[in-house]
Amino acid sequence: MSIANPDGVVVPFHLKPAQADFLTHREPLILLPKARQLGFTSIGAAGDLAECELIPRTNVLFTAQKEDAAAQISKTILNLYELQSDILRGDDGEMVVKPKLVSSSSEQFGFSNHSQIIINTANSAKVGRGLPFHRVHATECSLYDESAMVSLTEAAIGSSGAIKRFQFIAESTGQGAAGAFYEMCNEARKGTTPWRVYFYPWLWEPGYALSESDVRLPGPVDDIDDYESHLTSDLHATIEQLRWR
Repeated sequence: MSIANPDGVVVPFHLKPAQADFLTHREPLILLPKARQLGFTSIGAAGDLAECELIPRTNVLFTAQKEDAAAQISKTILNLYELQSDILRGDDGEMVVKPKLVSSSSEQFGFSNHSQIIINTANSAKVGRGLPFHRVHATECSLYDESAMVSLTEAAIGSSGAIKRFQFIAESTGQGAAGAFYEMCNEARKGTTPWRVYFYPWLWEPGYALSESDVRLPGPVDDIDDYESHLTSDLHATIEQLRWR
């Protein structure tokens, strides 16, 4: 699979470390508090597109906080689709003809195998309702109104939770110690809800590092504070990552 990078250049879709680790988690209800630019929206779009193409009658819901973010998700999905070859390889190695795109808009992609991807804002009155979904991916959930987050999870899980391959992924960068997503993560960490939490800090991003030639530290390399000592000893941060910080 290929993807256009931020400069518009088509490049192979190589998994980042956080993306590769994320794909090992298959629980039905997943919360992803994360750092920025780890690629979870892109890998979610790629995975949801593949599922729709390889499994007929698959329904996917993508949500964003604002219309411009929803439009960017639509653009990413269309870009991924157009860059694919006409023959796809399934997980079992079977070759499958890529289904045709029979409808396309900023809010919906429909395929000739009767699968579809719906993209909407979290505050939409209809989001999560009307269809059983096999996959739901909610992006930047910390920015959702509390009522919107509660309504989305209740509607999607209520109509789809019994589906065998149902998966709901809610991901977001941090926005302070408040809000529905923050509370959901706290409760899940306590084990009081069926949600599972996987935290991906900035250390997962290979680009968040600077070599000695890029920047010079104000003090000796080993002159680090207590927090940086925690990063190196407990989270295995490198000196290059501390320079970036």
